[in-house]
Amino acid sequence: RHLDSYAIGDDFFDDELEYPLLDFFKRQKDLKANLAEVHDVLASNLAGEALKEKAKDLGRINAFELDQTEEDARVYFEDVAEHLGLLLGVIEKEFEPTAKQIELQLSYGYIAYDLLIYYFEKGLKYYGLEEGHLTGFTLSRKRYDNVALILTGMTTKWDGQKYYSNEEKTFSIPKYKGTTELSKLPCGIMTDDMRVKLTARGKLYASYAGVHYKSYKGVIVLRYLLRLFCRTKADLHIHQQHRIVIDQRAYETCGGYKRDPDEQIPRVPEEELDQLPDLVYGFELKNKSWQSFEIEEIEDIKFDENAWDHLVIDEDVKNLIKGLVDVTTNANTSQHIISDVITGKGGGLIAALHGPPGTGKTLTAEAVAEHLKRPLYIVSSMELSTSPSTLESSLSGILSLATTWDAVVLIDEADVFLEQRSLHELERNALVSVALKVLEYHRGVLFLTTNRIQTFDEAFLSRFSIAIKYPELDASARLTIWRKFFELAGCPLWGSEPEGFVTLDGKEPRCYVSLSDLEALAQKPFNGRTIKNLVRTAQALALSAKEPLSLDHVKAVVRTQEKFLMEFAQSHS
Repeated sequence: RHLDSYAIGDDFFDDELEYPLLDFFKRQKDLKANLAEVHDVLASNLAGEALKEKAKDLGRINAFELDQTEEDARVYFEDVAEHLGLLLGVIEKEFEPTAKQIELQLSYGYIAYDLLIYYFEKGLKYYGLEEGHLTGFTLSRKRYDNVALILTGMTTKWDGQKYYSNEEKTFSIPKYKGTTELSKLPCGIMTDDMRVKLTARGKLYASYAGVHYKSYKGVIVLRYLLRLFCRTKADLHIHQQHRIVIDQRAYETCGGYKRDPDEQIPRVPEEELDQLPDLVYGFELKNKSWQSFEIEEIEDIKFDENAWDHLVIDEDVKNLIKGLVDVTTNANTSQHIISDVITGKGGGLIAALHGPPGTGKTLTAEAVAEHLKRPLYIVSSMELSTSPSTLESSLSGILSLATTWDAVVLIDEADVFLEQRSLHELERNALVSVALKVLEYHRGVLFLTTNRIQTFDEAFLSRFSIAIKYPELDASARLTIWRKFFELAGCPLWGSEPEGFVTLDGKEPRCYVSLSDLEALAQKPFNGRTIKNLVRTAQALALSAKEPLSLDHVKAVVRTQEKFLMEFAQSHS
């Protein structure tokens, strides 16, 4: 019995000191390793305290008692060598046919289902497929059930604060008849090639610890239960280029934390790199959903360096916005700006953009975000409750998350909670008070858009760093917008394209537009958003006809739009 703790293992014995011989066979390799270590000790020159310490290390019962002698330690090792040698002899004799069968099958690269339990050994590294994702793991448990061999392995993951090395994953090998190729099993031994592959992926995973603003070209899934106003109960799979924020900690807490900018990211142990997953977690900005992202589908963002130039507003106003934004977001210069008397209050940029639809308000926020190379978090009025208590929690949560991510925030159509207070609407008054309190403590860049600034409560006016009016577009502004969208569609103004001009897909332009054509289009009273949609629709029309975009496609779409607007006006007159 005194041999059990090291030589065989405590878990092999129950109260009757019985254990199936089959399970000794499963751990035959471990037992042989233990025996070899004992033989090494006996063949060494260890003596005195060194020998006693070695006996203690190797599990000698009562090794911690003061009366243990060097002779006790040597007798312990001799007993282990004798008894463990006898046990291994019995195992080899009893299971010789099974061992030969395993050896023969493995020599041909095959294995029978009932022999898998011996093939996979606890403590060794393997790789497997878990829900379609390739993962490295260290085997901790194995068992058969009625339909499969179940392997439980330990993996490593980043939880947003530290690397957690005891993440359990379960892998199954479905029951099969006869033998199958080892290469066709969903789990396999960690080969050198696989280790190199998974280690490289693990380094990429580790590089995404913390907060990162990236582009994602994989599929995102909008869960049915998380979507509004959708008639189908099926999950919606969207495959397109997405802007994402990788943030495991925010994912775990749904954004309920504040990041310490000086927080250090710990290093993952080198030997665990091949056990890191292939998914990271974070937020998809367009659909505003928490998602998992395959790391091999993540890319650096190709920022639109010309986004600021695409903004068609007064140049003095553009320069003013750019200057304020740059100072607000530059820590080295913003500290020289007068701050609030109360520490932590204010210090951000709150800009009110007001004017008719399609005049460039949203585009201004988009251009600022591109200029800063920061995420743009767009909040619609529908997402903000009209209940004061829930407005405070939801708005505070959004702005806290935006601060953590250094994001630019755009609250679209902010009229709902910024309207003038009155003596008779207590609920409205509470709503405005809550909004005032939350906004004045925000330290980032925040844009509010509205079509009705005249209805704003006067208290908000003093909170705005700047308020900008966007007038109706005149013919000159519309011509500029038409020209920019034609160029984005790969159709430049005839004779004006710069040397080396190529379309977005890197090809030579296949169409041109004349200045007179643009002037004619600019006479039509479309706003900027409508012009963008008209060009997009014309592109779709050209693609469906398998033709390059031409002015004819645009004119066809414009005629349809004008007809619709005329009929709409008549029906409402």
